[in-house]
Amino acid sequence: HHELRDRLGSDDDLKDLIVSTFIQGSYRRFTGTRPQDSQQCDVDIIAVTTMDERDYNPKAALEKFRAFLKKHYAGKYLLQGRSWGINVCDDVSLDLVPTSAPSEAVRESIEWTRSLKWNFPVEPERIDSATYKSLLLGNSTSLVDTFSRAASQPAWKQEPLRIPDREADKWDDTHPLEQINWTWQKSKNTGGHYVNVVKAIKWWRRLRVKKPKYPKSYPLEHMIGNCCPDGVSSVAMDSDSM
Repeated sequence: HHELRDRLGSDDDLKDLIVSTFIQGSYRRFTGTRPQDSQQCDVDIIAVTTMDERDYNPKAALEKFRAFLKKHYAGKYLLQGRSWGINVCDDVSLDLVPTSAPSEAVRESIEWTRSLKWNFPVEPERIDSATYKSLLLGNSTSLVDTFSRAASQPAWKQEPLRIPDREADKWDDTHPLEQINWTWQKSKNTGGHYVNVVKAIKWWRRLRVKKPKYPKSYPLEHMIGNCCPDGVSSVAMDSDSM
């Protein structure tokens, strides 16, 4: 994802279109489980753009990235309903999700959080247990709290980002920063155990309950979070507390 984001930021045809990029999804929320057998690790990249919905319908917004993908990922990309899927290698795939132009207030929030390095001091693939605990359970000067303040700014709460739905031909609201913020705050309130509860239940579901397909990742995580009480002392919670 580092390579993709660097390429987006330096591409002659796209660099003026891109406001910022950031990763989202279970990989960023630390709630993902390791791929099993032939499964791939999925990493979602949000590309915040200056595309006005009055000028770009969802299909046109996605097509804006085709030449870029053909140049850098020939034979490895696939158009999906709301994103471009990129198979960078056998065990990793990337989802590139563009947004429409944010308002000036939201854009300023993005710039503010980017200037404070809200993308965190380390990426998930480099994090160890001690660093994870310091990030989630650190003092008020930690970047987790900085991120939480940024993600709770009025512009983010009142105005979600909008992503293209090509099949329905409409732009949908999404709120990836608030999803990350909610997950990290829940983990902080549970002594860091919440994300591990999520991973345990996701793994159990993968092995034991293969159908139905839904709810998918984040809705499932949020339901677990609503049932997981603050202050738990371990992953193995007493059933009476649920």
